[in-house]
Amino acid sequence: MTELEAVGFSGVFSLPPEMVLQIRMDCESEEFTNRHDPAERHHIKFSDLINQGKGVIYGNFEMHKKSPTLSRLIHGDLGKVATAYLGSSARFMNTQVWVTFPGATEHNNKDFGWHYDVDDFKFLKFFCYLNPVTKDHGPHLIVPGSHNTRHLFRFFNRQVGNADMHTFGDPLTLMGEAGTFFFEDTIIYHKGTRPISPRVILQVQFGVSDNNLQNLL
Repeated sequence: MTELEAVGFSGVFSLPPEMVLQIRMDCESEEFTNRHDPAERHHIKFSDLINQGKGVIYGNFEMHKKSPTLSRLIHGDLGKVATAYLGSSARFMNTQVWVTFPGATEHNNKDFGWHYDVDDFKFLKFFCYLNPVTKDHGPHLIVPGSHNTRHLFRFFNRQVGNADMHTFGDPLTLMGEAGTFFFEDTIIYHKGTRPISPRVILQVQFGVSDNNLQNLL
């Protein structure tokens, strides 16, 4: 918890392979929605990630309802970490599974720009790669400790360009095998990068405000 408080990032760990496989299998039977065209929905085969749709980013926001393995993880170890970080008022908010395919342009694309989130008074996110992620798969980038600066520029600039990031420190690129996970307080600056090969990432979010909750479990 000390590191998470200090730099907004927990370090990198791994889920058991059998747990990752089960969550992936649960995802196989579900529809994913085009992030920029909600009318377009289709199934994505995780064992053969080929884009059969019109978009490049597809999401599923209810995977915890369809995956008993993921639901147990949320109620168990993830909930314990969230409570330790957020306190007794910690609440589960939502899950998101994102599949990002090649094809998007990074220039002036907010999907791949530096930003920080303002989702609640205090919040914590769990991220887990569901496929191996190298530099070609659009890895997640963070700037550890960037939430601690008192620079007014940050307060008025939730989204910033690459040229301004030197103000807040050196980026850290997070890569790893399927099952690689980390906790992040996304009040720090972070971004996804444009993939050359498809990336699948699971996100579980916890917060503290009852009126922001989606009582989905």
